[in-house]
Amino acid sequence: MVKETLFKQEILAFSSFGMNQGLSFDDIVEASGMRAGDLLKPGGSAPLESRINLANGLQERLSHIPIALEIARQQGRAVISYLIPVMRAAPTAADAFRFIEASSGYFGPGFDFRLERGRRTCTWFMSHPVDKLDNGMGNEAGAASFVSTIRSFAKNDFAPLEVQFPHTPKGHLKAYRHVFGAPVRYKQSTAETMVVFRREDLDTELSDADPVYFSSAMAHAELRQTPRQPPPDERLRRAMIHCARNGRFGLEPAARHAGMSVRTAQRAAARAGVTPSRILDEVRAEMMRGILLSDPDMPLSVLAQQLDYSDERSLRRAFRRLTGQSPREYRSLLRMSS
Repeated sequence: MVKETLFKQEILAFSSFGMNQGLSFDDIVEASGMRAGDLLKPGGSAPLESRINLANGLQERLSHIPIALEIARQQGRAVISYLIPVMRAAPTAADAFRFIEASSGYFGPGFDFRLERGRRTCTWFMSHPVDKLDNGMGNEAGAASFVSTIRSFAKNDFAPLEVQFPHTPKGHLKAYRHVFGAPVRYKQSTAETMVVFRREDLDTELSDADPVYFSSAMAHAELRQTPRQPPPDERLRRAMIHCARNGRFGLEPAARHAGMSVRTAQRAAARAGVTPSRILDEVRAEMMRGILLSDPDMPLSVLAQQLDYSDERSLRRAFRRLTGQSPREYRSLLRMSS
């Protein structure tokens, strides 16, 4: 499954919310997969898999509640507390987003935050390889926390034009519109969470701006960003994840996205003791688990098409080879655990 880690604040936010909704501590421990003692220790990091398990467990048990928005409302500022003093001191909303982008490493490896300026609009992008596994719940909570916090600091009315999430909806859209102050759409054809603003709106001044303090903090955040490139095989793996999420499977598009030739990509994989096809198989297997987790009854023919397998038989063979289970056996386990 997922081997990355993240700061434990997010795990604790989900845990606190679950218990406030009547779940027991044993329920939380079981859903997270962590030991009770490790869950209770303050600070430090936790396996990202634990947050995925816990988020999905809460959504299953509390399906009538937009979990991500409730967690953002109740615990959002606690999760981003380290960033809030600098966000508050930013001269404009655009500067606050730039600081979040420079501080992406605070949230753990693999997070991608960026602000892109167009002629008339600016778009805030958020993504993480795990989005498919938790149906975007972490990104929904994060986007709601960031946008609502900056809105609260703005001198004037400040809201995006629209918000787009790249997954299926989980709650009433009215609640989302209230938080973001804008229409919210779900488009599974997109690969990232997108918050779109009018270009001039991002120049909105913040009420407690402190340009000197902000410039110093921004310079420090930029210095802390890791300049090292990941190893070539890891670059290739991340490129395959990105391309697969956009419906492009295979070595050529991934190598192009990673800035490599096909031959260089093959050599990079060989030095790591794997083949490009093996990496692609693993990427597909993770995507398959995530899709089946969110939609256990999806027909195999549709799943095979989404993952670019030639037919159902090829999908079954690959799934068993990589997981030791058939898709049917995996579905049965999902139903037993729900």
